Amino acid sequence: MRNRSWEKGVLFLLLALSVCLYLFAPNEYSLPYCIYCFAIYIVSAIILLSNNIKSYRSAFLFEVLFSFSYLFVNYAYPVFIYSIDPYFSLFARGFNERVMTKCTALASIGFVSYCIGQFKEGKFSNTKTLGNRYWMSPVGIIDVTILTILLILFLIPNLTALRSGYTMEGAGGGFFFIFALFYIYKYFACSIGKTKAFVKFMLWGLIGLYIVLNFLLGNRGEPLYLCVAILYCYHVYVHKVSLAKFSLLAVIGLFVFYFVGVTRVSSSQQGIQSRSERINDWEAEDNVLRYANELIINNRSLFVLVDYADEKGHSFGKTWSANFFSMVPYGQSFALNVLGIPKKDFSSTHLTTYIEFGEGDPDAFGLGTNLIGDIYLCFGMIGVLILMFLFGKTIRIVYEKSRNRYSYYQMLYIIFIVLSVYYTRASLFSPMQMIAWTYALSYLSRIKK
Repeated sequence: MRNRSWEKGVLFLLLALSVCLYLFAPNEYSLPYCIYCFAIYIVSAIILLSNNIKSYRSAFLFEVLFSFSYLFVNYAYPVFIYSIDPYFSLFARGFNERVMTKCTALASIGFVSYCIGQFKEGKFSNTKTLGNRYWMSPVGIIDVTILTILLILFLIPNLTALRSGYTMEGAGGGFFFIFALFYIYKYFACSIGKTKAFVKFMLWGLIGLYIVLNFLLGNRGEPLYLCVAILYCYHVYVHKVSLAKFSLLAVIGLFVFYFVGVTRVSSSQQGIQSRSERINDWEAEDNVLRYANELIINNRSLFVLVDYADEKGHSFGKTWSANFFSMVPYGQSFALNVLGIPKKDFSSTHLTTYIEFGEGDPDAFGLGTNLIGDIYLCFGMIGVLILMFLFGKTIRIVYEKSRNRYSYYQMLYIIFIVLSVYYTRASLFSPMQMIAWTYALSYLSRIKK
């Protein structure tokens, strides 16, 4: 067995170096300093991915997609863009440029800590045992009936948007998405060869229709997550997807992610503008980085949140409230409207919008968040170091248990894998609703073995 102790030792050395770079970061933008931080990311990513891909004998892993996304969200702007085009996309709205170098070093602390937690020591082997006394029943007529009702409830409020050719900001479908994600897993894990032809046709027809409708509405996240879930379940339960096919599909996904984004129009952001007009604008752009724009812009949220925390103090977890209230249906509405929790204290996503627009601005639109900024807002640099390590360790444990056929861990890892690209631009506890609801669905669908 290959000795990997030196690789982990290098990661700890890189972590110490990242902390030093953070502590001594200049109070101004420094391209060489940011390049050093970027180099730490590159070396750490190479060590983690080469090790884990060999250990697990698979490239379809959370850490592969997460590391790819992390590069764009935290390094593309300070290393490659700022010195050439400081007003790239939403960065034109302004931010405190003096924290940029410090934030890039902070991102390196977070990534190396994550790598140490995610790093697999030793060769992985499957035990091929079931971890639960219960398994789930195959997808049935009741399941597709529930999906049909949820799809109708999703479609009704969006008929106007579909007819007019304009998108609706914040179009619903959250209930359908979570149920569909669960049924995708249930079909591949428990239903292949056991599901009636009509039920199979209805299941994939409803999911396919939901994906198409969301693309027509300009919503990218949920349909792409479902596509990733289908691909991953096919990879695990039917036929292994090769590295070449996986890479090709990732590039296609990045293009689709951007193309749907440029057709997405909100009156607060674009005014009255048709999809065809927006596509013409897109075709006129010549910046290659436009394809990753939706990832890169969340680097601004890191700068804004770090600057805010340094000036106003840390939230100590208060800004994770939205994630935990979301575990209960309509829990977020209850917290905001009944308990009276201010929106800016409810989540880091709301806070970045509040910092830019204030309260009640009719022209306000969501500016998103950043995983490292979200953690820093709550617990500072120490929080980033510790929680990113625990985050990586959690992903590793969930993956290994899922490979050993612990049934709910399989569902849990699917949640992580579909959010792998999104996670770098989200709150640390953003999957809580999906985790809670899919666990409840798994429990209700169980049958004794």
